[in-house]
Amino acid sequence: MKKYSFSSMLLLGSVLMMSMFSACDEEEFVAENIRDLVSEPVITEFSPSSGSAGTEITVKGSHLATVNAAFIGGVETKVENRISNNELLLKVIGNEVTGPVKLVNSVGEVVSVETFTMAYVVPAISSIVPDGDAFEPRDVVVINGSNLKAVLGFYFGDVQAEVLSLSNTKAEIVVPFVEADFARIRLQYYAAGAEAYVQSVKEYEMLKPVIEPVIISVPDEVEEGSTITITGENLDRISKVHFGEFELVIESVTYSELVVLFPEGLLTEDAVDQLIATHNMSHSLVLNADFTATVIPLFPYYFWENIELSAQAGGSAFFNSKTGMTYDNCSAPAVVDDLDFSGYITNAKYFTIYGPHNTTNVLRNYKCGETGLDEMMGSYLTIETRFRVLSEGDAAQNALIQKVKNAEIEDVNVALFDGISDPAGSTVANRFDQADPTMQAGSVVYFWNKVKDKRGIIHIKSLNVNYVELDQASTIIMDVYYER
Repeated sequence: MKKYSFSSMLLLGSVLMMSMFSACDEEEFVAENIRDLVSEPVITEFSPSSGSAGTEITVKGSHLATVNAAFIGGVETKVENRISNNELLLKVIGNEVTGPVKLVNSVGEVVSVETFTMAYVVPAISSIVPDGDAFEPRDVVVINGSNLKAVLGFYFGDVQAEVLSLSNTKAEIVVPFVEADFARIRLQYYAAGAEAYVQSVKEYEMLKPVIEPVIISVPDEVEEGSTITITGENLDRISKVHFGEFELVIESVTYSELVVLFPEGLLTEDAVDQLIATHNMSHSLVLNADFTATVIPLFPYYFWENIELSAQAGGSAFFNSKTGMTYDNCSAPAVVDDLDFSGYITNAKYFTIYGPHNTTNVLRNYKCGETGLDEMMGSYLTIETRFRVLSEGDAAQNALIQKVKNAEIEDVNVALFDGISDPAGSTVANRFDQADPTMQAGSVVYFWNKVKDKRGIIHIKSLNVNYVELDQASTIIMDVYYER
């Protein structure tokens, strides 16, 4: 037996490690080189020149490692494998049409001179096992036939089945839960670029023994636009899922997994309700009794654009910063606690935004019919909203003004107003007859509802005020940003 000294072993180990590092460095260098030298792909040849669904096409050329999309006859096909920078493997999906091969990467594209001829094969059913007249969910059915790899989907009526195994002559599929009483087995495939079907001669009875789904896991919440994944057993018996009164979208269902989409736009605000499944046609199962659905805000703050706020005798003088809703004199008393401020024309013909607490002497001039609102919404006076018109002469205030005007507000919270004193004014007015009109078109107003401890910004877009007459129906147009 050969013996090695410690020093010899150490030397050998060092050489091996250096070789490994050298090899790694070489691989990294080559990979980096390919990325650094990205060019338009080049096709020198491809084969075969014809085929049907499932055909693998070997493309040879250069700059193929960076190809991110491929087309046959203008229809996208599958990039199966980027073998090297000089060889690419495509796999025909089946809906392609006869035409050249086109490859695309981040730099450009190339179209082959030669044409790939698309052949459309028709799958056929020779036998179905077991040879009975009825199936029930979870039965395994074997379909024997030809060209089965060209099948896009196996269906019982309109319900797609799970495929356990597939070859060109044999397919093992799992019977899904089907609401219809009878259904044919249907094989979907592409025929000259369009979807087509072949189907079984026999129409099978779809049995529906009542088997309760078993729930193993279900989440407690979802954000709109996201999916809910539920695990368990016999989940393919579930045909519908509701959140309260809203029906959700079942994206996929198997024996052990149910994936449900909670669409955007169902809710206007976060909600808690029951998540309920309908199974075995008409049976109900509560999946989660206190399921929470949350709304994705467009912004991390409330934002309302081009809001028209009127004075006391106009359309809608009262404003809710959270909902962006304006209210007329007759509807305002029902939502007193939600209001933040109102519009008013003073005897001096100023358009003024009033904090509720400062309307003590003017609330009677907002009338519903002949009745002043001082008789209908006295609690309005307990809401304290303060205002500050920001000045371009102050560095911190001007920085915020520019953020508003350039639409650069990322969030509305106390940190946004760092370096700016809290609002102190009870009103903010357009003093048209003064050298400094205070509030005018373009003004940015910082406001703070001290009862709710919520802050916001009013961007005055325009003032539609009749300065000649005392027009109590005058209006302003404003954008409002408000803290969530």
